Amino acid sequence: MCVIIDNKWYNKSSTPSLKGYEMNDNLSTELSIYWDIDIDNDLEIQEDLGLTPEQADIELSNTFQRMEIYSKACEHYCLPHYVDMSKYFDEPHSMPSSHIEDKLREEFGWNIKDFKWLMVCN
Repeated sequence: MCVIIDNKWYNKSSTPSLKGYEMNDNLSTELSIYWDIDIDNDLEIQEDLGLTPEQADIELSNTFQRMEIYSKACEHYCLPHYVDMSKYFDEPHSMPSSHIEDKLREEFGWNIKDFKWLMVCN
């Protein structure tokens, strides 16, 4: 799978319209999700991950370690990196971002920081 829309991340408020994209354009119903896990500032989250504030500051300053810690947090809180939105909506691409975010928040109990639609590359 690869990222659509010129391989760019879009904030939830600036996601371009997907009108005109059809499933035969290889658009997937799957999202890549970046959860709003505040590892930098939330002491409870740091504690859950076995980090002291000092360790968190040091480890989060390294991009590679930051992504490892984020993945560890997702695993700890049972948050998937990818979700197939066809499980929740008949036509997921026609849903506004706010509906998608609300459904995922309801399902997993966490806010979404960002998401991107994926497509199948042949």
